[in-house]
Amino acid sequence: MPENNHAADFSISRDHINTFLAIVRCNTLSAAAQELFVDQSTVSHRLKAMEEGLNVTLFSRNRGLRTLSLTEEGELFLKMAENWSNLLDEMAALHTRKKRIPLSVGSISSINLYLINPFLTDLARREKRLRLEVSNHSSEQIYRRLEHRELDIGFAFSPPHYKNLEATPVFSEPMVLLIPYQNDYPNTDISPSALKRGNEVFFPWPTNAYQQWHDSWWDSSEAPVVTLSTSSLMSMFLAAADNWSVCPASMAQHLKQVRAADFRFFDSPPPERVSYLLQRKALKNERNENLRIFLPYFEEFLSCHPWRYR
Repeated sequence: MPENNHAADFSISRDHINTFLAIVRCNTLSAAAQELFVDQSTVSHRLKAMEEGLNVTLFSRNRGLRTLSLTEEGELFLKMAENWSNLLDEMAALHTRKKRIPLSVGSISSINLYLINPFLTDLARREKRLRLEVSNHSSEQIYRRLEHRELDIGFAFSPPHYKNLEATPVFSEPMVLLIPYQNDYPNTDISPSALKRGNEVFFPWPTNAYQQWHDSWWDSSEAPVVTLSTSSLMSMFLAAADNWSVCPASMAQHLKQVRAADFRFFDSPPPERVSYLLQRKALKNERNENLRIFLPYFEEFLSCHPWRYR
C-alpha cells in the first residue's frame, strides 16, 4: 500500500475494530454488513479508512471471488484488535462493573442473528441489573464453555452429550427453500424433485435427520455449486437464477427483508430445526441471580414466538 502521510492523524474507533473483526468472521464484506446491520458501503468505507490510516493492507482480495483473507499484517492486527475490543469493553463497563451481574450467553451464530437477536437487544435495553455478554460459537464450543463455566446460558441445535448439562427445546422452525431474490419460481410449495443437485449452494446443517432427508432426494456423489462452512455466505452464491439452498425460516425471512434472497416452502419438507436452551444442571438447581433475572424475560419472549417449541 502506498505511503499515507495522514496515518498519524488517523483515530481508530470501536466501529473500526468491530467492522474488522466482523470481516474476519464472515470472510466477505456483504456478510459482515449483515452481521453488523449496516450497509456494505459502510463496511467498505471503514475498512478503507483503517488500511489508509494504518498504512497497511489488512486483507487480500481473492481474484474472481468475493471472499477476503488476512494478509500477514492483518494477522498481526487481528491479535491487537481482539485485545483492543476486550479492553474497550472493560473500560466501558468499569463504572458499572461492581453494580451489574455478569451473564454470558453463547450461541450458534444463526440463532443469535435470526432467532434471539430481538430478545437480546430488548433485554440489554430493559434490564440494567445485568452485564450482558453475547458470543458466537460452534455447538461443541458451547458445550465445553458451559462445562468450564465460561458461559451461563447456551443455544444450540442438538442436546449435548455432557452429563452435567441440561437441554430444553425452545424453538422448532421449518427448513425452507432459499432462492435468488429475482426468480421465476412459482408462488407455491416446491417439490425437492424439481431441484437439481448441481445448482445447490450446500450447507451441511448439523443434524442426522436433515442429512437423511437430503440424501433421500439428491445423490450425494454429485457435486453442488459450492459447499459452505458458514451459512452467512449463502446469499452470496444465489446470484445465479437457478441456484438454490436450504435454510431455517428465520434466516430466510431476514434475507428476504433485506432483499438478499427469497424463499419458498417445500411440499415434502425436511424435519424442522429444533433449537435448545442449554445450562448447567447445578446452576438450574442453584438458581443463580443472573439466571433468576434472565429466564423470566426469555419465557416472556418465547411465549408469543411463532416458532416456539410445542
